[in-house]
Amino acid sequence: MVQSHVRKLCLAESNYNIMRIPWPDRCTITFLTIKSCSLKEYNFLLQRLPYLRTFITTKFITDTSNQLNSLPSTSTCYSQLMSLMIFNSSLSITEFESILSLTPSLVKLKLISYRSNFDSITNGSDWEYLIRNTLSSLKTFEFFFSYTLQEGTDTEDLTLMIDRFRTSFWLQEKKWIITCDYFLTRNTINLYTTPMCPKDFEKKMEPIKCMYGSLPCIIRFKSLPIDDEFNSNIHLVRGAGDAIQSQTIRNIDLENNGIGEDGAIRIAEVIKSIKTLTGLNLGKNQIGIRGAEYLSNVLQQNMIISHICLQDNLICDEGVRFLAEALKNHKTLVSLHLGSNKIGITGTQYLSNVLRNNTVNFTDLYYMQS
Repeated sequence: MVQSHVRKLCLAESNYNIMRIPWPDRCTITFLTIKSCSLKEYNFLLQRLPYLRTFITTKFITDTSNQLNSLPSTSTCYSQLMSLMIFNSSLSITEFESILSLTPSLVKLKLISYRSNFDSITNGSDWEYLIRNTLSSLKTFEFFFSYTLQEGTDTEDLTLMIDRFRTSFWLQEKKWIITCDYFLTRNTINLYTTPMCPKDFEKKMEPIKCMYGSLPCIIRFKSLPIDDEFNSNIHLVRGAGDAIQSQTIRNIDLENNGIGEDGAIRIAEVIKSIKTLTGLNLGKNQIGIRGAEYLSNVLQQNMIISHICLQDNLICDEGVRFLAEALKNHKTLVSLHLGSNKIGITGTQYLSNVLRNNTVNFTDLYYMQS
């Protein structure tokens, strides 16, 4: 380290204690890659490396036991750093703000973060505020945020998240287009800037491809222009036409996704061309009478479906009439789950027509007078 001509240093595969390295005075390093870095170490490096232009760390570590004391002072500022890349962190937006305020001259910022839940790191408004007030020189912002949807997450929360990346700041001023992938089978959201996914995450996608084969399990949507219509009730199924391309799909499970009536109509349009569908689960989606009607029209054309789950969908006798008419000539129906709907005596009479021609096993068919 005493050699004055060193410009680039890579410690990505090492576990050096950064603060114990004998950094020379006026160290000439301009490019530094390290395996991991804490907030305290990051501040230390900026102090000791006055010519540092690019800093890359595989993992940014937070000291949860002494978090507040480890954050640098907001009055401290280092203007030398131009490019910052953090490839794995669990930092909050507040911690990012403290870190980025140290380097207001940043031109390029690249972040990768895997989260266990939905939090402020995906708030486009917070990032817009931070960039406007802290990183006015930033030209390139690339990020990849991945997190798992927790049970009970409202579709309106997801709509709001996307809308915050659809402002003039993102789309017109910066021209940063954000893409969101929803993995149906894993209940996972990936949110990223468009240059990031194909270039930096191809390897990370391989295990998913191996696990699900050619099954199109991703629904993808981008941050559309501000004046484009964006219905909060159906944003999770807006891309279903592109996602469900295979003609050999056997089962579709979209339970508890806030699809609603309009979403059910879109789903019906998509599955119309799937000739091999044997299982459909749209439970807990409040599809109502209209949703039941459109699905019935499609199911009438599918003579091999054996399992249907439409529990908790606000379906009343009229909706059951559509379903019964569609399924009365089916010979393959094994289970029909209509629990927690508003089905009365009239509805059960409609269903008797289905029983005459099928060996169907009705599960959780509640009698609920409207």
